[in-house]
Amino acid sequence: MSSRRAQVGMTLVEILITVIILASGLLGMAALQTRSISYNNVACLNSLSNIIAYDMLD
Repeated sequence: MSSRRAQVGMTLVEILITVIILASGLLGMAALQTRSISYNNVACLNSLSNIIAYDMLD
């Protein structure tokens, strides 16, 4: 009976490991999102400077 009871459900250690893996994945996604926003801002400024340079040539 005790071996059957030990196999039922998840242990606290398994849940803790799962939470750590999920948290690290979510932090990675948040870091990618902030970096993406930063690169998008740089690309917008590069495009704007390119447009202004072409206007100065005309």
